[in-house]
Order: sequence, then C-alpha cells, then structure tokens
Amino acid sequence: MEKNKIRNRTGLVLVCPDHGAAKKAIVLNKNIPIFERIIFCNRSRENRDVIYQGIPDNLKGKTPIVVDDICDGGATFLALAQKLKLSGANKPYLFVSHGIFSKGTSELLRWYERIGTTNSIRVKSADDSDLLDIIKINW
Repeated sequence: MEKNKIRNRTGLVLVCPDHGAAKKAIVLNKNIPIFERIIFCNRSRENRDVIYQGIPDNLKGKTPIVVDDICDGGATFLALAQKLKLSGANKPYLFVSHGIFSKGTSELLRWYERIGTTNSIRVKSADDSDLLDIIKINW
C-alpha cells in the first residue's frame, strides 16, 4: 500500500489480529518505525461469533493498520474492525499478503479505509478497485 494513500499518518497503530501475525508485526515495526505502538490481539470463537481481546478501550484519534498473512472470507477482519470502532479508532486500513476474498471485498470496504494485498492469489472479486491496492510481486 503506497505511503501517500494513508490519509493521516499521525497516530498510527499496528494491529496484530492473532498470535501468528505478532512476529511479522515486530519485524515490520523495526523496518518501518512509523507506529506509535503495536496492539497484540487474541482471537477466539464462540459458536459462529469471533471474539477479540487485547484491544485498548480508548483508541480515539488513532489509525489502526491491520496486518496479517491471509484473508479468505473476511469474517475475522470484520469483527476486528467493529471492535476497533467501538474503541473510538479511526477507520482502519487492512493489508494481507494473500487476499482470497472469497466473499468479495464490499463488506470489508464498509469497515476499512483501504485494503492492500499482493498478486500472490488472483483476486476473484474486487468490488471497488479504487479502494483495493494490489502490489505485484515477481515469482
């Protein structure tokens, strides 16, 4: 995702949606030290609901950058965005290395300012290509 596409670069917080993203987030923050803090989340499921813990109660004025490896249907990212909104955060940005988006991107784009991914997987449904950035990688 291009640096100039993030509207407000003050108050950026890096969000790890699960334990697997933590190591990558630490490396990202070390190489691109623009984040005020890293938020490490714990995710669990109750029946069909996704429950997030570890998100501070007051993120007013902060812009979350959610980074993970893969997004398939997007239910976990929708739950995370809703929890971030409840904490007062600005609309978050989402970047995933591999975007499958099996349920499309329109619902995700209601909750995320922009979505970034790579071309490692052909995106089947880019519902709003102006808000979906695909970074080409060479194989």
